[in-house]
Amino acid sequence: MRPRAAVGQPSSTQARILLLRQEFHRPISRSPADAEVPSKRVCAASVARTAGSSSLRAPPRPPPAPEVDFAAWMPFPISLAGVVAVSGLTVDETIARLERALAGAGATALRRESNGLQFGGTAFRLVSNWNVLVPISTGIIEVRSRNDGIIVWYRLRFTWVLVAVTLLVTGLFAPIAVASNAPMAGRLIFPVVGWLWLFGGNFVLTRWRFPRFLTRSLLHAAESGKAR
Repeated sequence: MRPRAAVGQPSSTQARILLLRQEFHRPISRSPADAEVPSKRVCAASVARTAGSSSLRAPPRPPPAPEVDFAAWMPFPISLAGVVAVSGLTVDETIARLERALAGAGATALRRESNGLQFGGTAFRLVSNWNVLVPISTGIIEVRSRNDGIIVWYRLRFTWVLVAVTLLVTGLFAPIAVASNAPMAGRLIFPVVGWLWLFGGNFVLTRWRFPRFLTRSLLHAAESGKAR
């Protein structure tokens, strides 16, 4: 027969169970290097998530553009803008010469600004029909300096001639189009051709003539000054 264990002393099986329980509940001791590993993993994971989210995130929107006069910047048929460059002149000399040239062309409401000029045109003046300012309602000229001279920036508006030609074409061809039995395309071809001929012709001529008018005014004044 096996000897019985003394009262109050655990058997070998119970002793093994107690040891296993103690090992299971014992806190795990880690070195400082091991303790830093989880934090490093967490930081790496957060950086990866941040990089992934930033790559998928839409780029920031640009700041809103400043408000501008839409009609003033609108191209054909409302306005026209361009640049003329001349060397050997200062800003004050350029403004003075252009002011004299515009006054000689009969410009209305001619006003000098700090760095440019404002003026008006139209046909309601005692000038010939070939006057360069006839198709122009209003104009703005700005003069900017550069290393070897100046740059003249201009913007012209054609409001009055646009309205006048549109009313004229409508008044002439609208009754004919209404009374005609021709297809719609045939009714519209003459008003469209007439509008393009009258307004488009003035627009194209001004686009060709006005920058040459500015250049000629500056260079002719310069040559006159040298001759004196």
